[in-house]
Amino acid sequence: MTRCGVEGPAGDIIVVDTEYSTPTGERPVPICAVAKNLGTGNETWVWLWGRKVEAPSFPADAIFVCYSAPAEMAIQEIMGWPLPQNVIDLYAEYRVKTNGHPHKPSKNGLIDACNFYGIPTPTSEHKKLMQDRCSEGGPFSDEEKEAILQYCSEDVDMTSRLFVAMRDDIDWPRALVRGMYGKAVAAIEGRGIPIDLNEYSRIRDNWDGLKDAVLLDINRQFPVFEDGIFKDILFEKVVQDNGYDWPRTPTGRLSRTKETFKNMVEIYPEVRDLADGVAMLGQMRLSGIEIGADGRNRASLRPYTSITGRCQPKTNLIWGHSVWYRNLISPREGMALSYLDYKSEEFGVAAYLSGDRQMIDAYRTGDPYMAFAIKAGLAPEGATKITHKDVRDRCKTVVLGLGYGMGDKSLAKRLDVPIHEARRMLRSYQEVFHQYHEWVREAVQQALLTGSQQTSYGWFHHCGGGRTKLLTIQNWPIQSAGSDILRLACIMLEKEGIRVISTIHDAVLIEDTIDDIDASVERAAELMELASSYALRGAGSIQVDANTIKFPDHYSDPRGDRMWERVQRILKELEASN
Repeated sequence: MTRCGVEGPAGDIIVVDTEYSTPTGERPVPICAVAKNLGTGNETWVWLWGRKVEAPSFPADAIFVCYSAPAEMAIQEIMGWPLPQNVIDLYAEYRVKTNGHPHKPSKNGLIDACNFYGIPTPTSEHKKLMQDRCSEGGPFSDEEKEAILQYCSEDVDMTSRLFVAMRDDIDWPRALVRGMYGKAVAAIEGRGIPIDLNEYSRIRDNWDGLKDAVLLDINRQFPVFEDGIFKDILFEKVVQDNGYDWPRTPTGRLSRTKETFKNMVEIYPEVRDLADGVAMLGQMRLSGIEIGADGRNRASLRPYTSITGRCQPKTNLIWGHSVWYRNLISPREGMALSYLDYKSEEFGVAAYLSGDRQMIDAYRTGDPYMAFAIKAGLAPEGATKITHKDVRDRCKTVVLGLGYGMGDKSLAKRLDVPIHEARRMLRSYQEVFHQYHEWVREAVQQALLTGSQQTSYGWFHHCGGGRTKLLTIQNWPIQSAGSDILRLACIMLEKEGIRVISTIHDAVLIEDTIDDIDASVERAAELMELASSYALRGAGSIQVDANTIKFPDHYSDPRGDRMWERVQRILKELEASN
């Protein structure tokens, strides 16, 4: 089978769709499945609710086409059916095709994709009605069974038409890789993250008093709350008094989005307390984290949601909350967890993509910020983050700040140095890593000229017409390569049988027994580094750090320790007073 001169796998094209109910925090409960062979036109309907059904028989080399592979593969896995070898996820391919496209609908559902390609669809009201009924679960009357199967068949028909419309644009080798990733995501989402239910209950049951006390505590450092309300005029004063270079909205107000706070915390670490307070203020109760009966947090990773192709889980997954919530993650008795994180990933990716030898050498030292300080003459040979911590921290601020668009004035305020000193540090960075900066300049020019960007594994970005910020265009290749790396890592870890239970930006969380976790960590790190070398076309690999937590310890992130300790202190006071 050939598409646009690219050889794709031969075999029957089987379009599949399933319906299911998803109780909060649980794995999906299958309701029905419909499959259509595009070659013969034959359609198979299977009712699954409350039944153990043998897998329909299809050729081993068949290509399974669906819209959202994680959802469809999860149902097949739950039913105990063998997963197909070749999967094309039209949701992923639609995102590839339309990422940043000026005329793309705001949403990415099946109906939205069909509308983009001019394919007739049923009314959204009809689809919502059927989705709501499936979500409620059984029992189902005979009439409801027929209606749901018919609805599932309609989705198969839309998916079939969408495949026909898209097939000539599908980049088959890379699309099949994205299909493999869909299978991995289905398994990861199904496993879930173990939560300490006792600690969760303590926080939930004392939420109102806890929130009031935390905001009062934070207000002593950042006086932006008045009678439990965030005041923009007070926020303006805090920003001015501290000299923060804070982004503003088009209307001129200081931005308070989650993404803005995340970026500002990287530049001004002390702002994390304020970010946690703002996040807490918006919660009437401890909610959103979906926990199943087995005490595991499950929710969609929402792959390909961001323009860089990264997952963007909602707050029903624990990673979507403030960092201190992660202390609720706790391995079960006899088990262990390990958080494997790509080390200084964006610096390393930038070094290898640009081919900047000085930058590559700095990354391979294991501490690129200290290496930059030495190369720039800001620290002597042999300096370490222990002997020259202040210099290293300043150099780290330069490297991270440039990624967020920090200029000389902002850098001077952040480092509390004269403007000429900030300019000297920026100039040193550009001189030491001059090949990288030349590569960035050329990459931005090429993107503006062609109106597009693409990674080695085919993630695409429409960026023409002046719609995209220059800083976004500049950072996109590096961040999107990181997205490629994590997808390949998940595929390889799943194939190896390593139990990944979640992904987090550029990291994975794995689970194993206490006896076997060390061996699993060692092998996982090897595979993750190998995945990075594939995505970077053999230019180099990104190092991996591991943090292992064994029962009875709980997960801990240094960035959230201060807030967690505050929460624990206040909880004890509240419980003592009750």
